[in-house]
Amino acid sequence: MYSRIQAMLFNNLKRTSLKVTHPVSSLRNEITFPSFGNVENGFNFGLDFDGLDIRGMDTHRAYIGEIKEDTSFVRRTLEVADRTGERILVAFHDNSRGGYLKEQCKVGNTLLILYPEGHLFADGSIGFRIENEKINHVKVFPHSYERLLAANDLYFKSINRPATCSLQVCSTTSDPAKVNVATDGQFVLCKDCKVAQYCQKECQVTDWNNGHKAICKAVKDVQWITGKEWGKIDLNKATGRPVLYKQEYSMAGVTPFYGAVGDRLVVMN
Repeated sequence: MYSRIQAMLFNNLKRTSLKVTHPVSSLRNEITFPSFGNVENGFNFGLDFDGLDIRGMDTHRAYIGEIKEDTSFVRRTLEVADRTGERILVAFHDNSRGGYLKEQCKVGNTLLILYPEGHLFADGSIGFRIENEKINHVKVFPHSYERLLAANDLYFKSINRPATCSLQVCSTTSDPAKVNVATDGQFVLCKDCKVAQYCQKECQVTDWNNGHKAICKAVKDVQWITGKEWGKIDLNKATGRPVLYKQEYSMAGVTPFYGAVGDRLVVMN
């Protein structure tokens, strides 16, 4: 009976054809950042896991979804939607019951879960169950998914077309198809994100007012992702274990969502 439920839920997931048309570290890469229906080797329905099983995984991967609703009661429980619009649950079963992310887990923010493994909850819901050993695989960005994608696109545009003004319709020309190079050979670089560049100060001011102000911080945050080498998992020469990406959190002084924090201290590099 249980296996039939698993099969039914698994088959109803929104799967998409995986297309490798974007750089491996781009948020638009559907292999590195799969939707829930395309999470591989992760459907350990109804099972508890003591650690991450990465057998057969040759690249770093992460699920990304925007927080749509906070349904927390005893523990922090979030309803999250990925690029397909599929809504799933993220429930925190760590010692603090999600207390360490209380201030970050707001509706409209975006959740990233490294090395995702799907879970079937007792009520039939599907999603991710965050245990103590999974805490350092969770990161929350204070931006919508759409804003992160815009920041991602700006970042890769700056790499692929380094001699282009970041203003979509540059003020030095009425033809947006032209490549607009700085008149004096030097671009004006955004001092905050260090990614957006402009052929003149007027273009920078115009772009700031047209939307760069909204995504500037997101550009800086998205570089936490784009700055990593997602295409290969290296092994620690001393231990032979895989070197995985982690997010820093300290449980010291954390007010739990419910219950006691315990003596767990998570410090990562």
